[in-house]
Amino acid sequence: MTRSTIVSYPQRPKRTPDAGGSGSANTVRTVSHQIAIAAAATLVSLAFAATVFERWLDRRRPQDLA
Repeated sequence: MTRSTIVSYPQRPKRTPDAGGSGSANTVRTVSHQIAIAAAATLVSLAFAATVFERWLDRRRPQDLA
């Protein structure tokens, strides 16, 4: 095996001249989409937690008509 056939591992991909330029617009759109979905999921989970907490508070005190 000659020295020229030895390849160091791992090889990194070559950087393109437009890296971070117009080609990254799709990445920004994808990340923004993920943030929007995460925010919506957070709001749904907080609403569920609030309803569970409200039921827990109602169960601790006696009924108004009792």
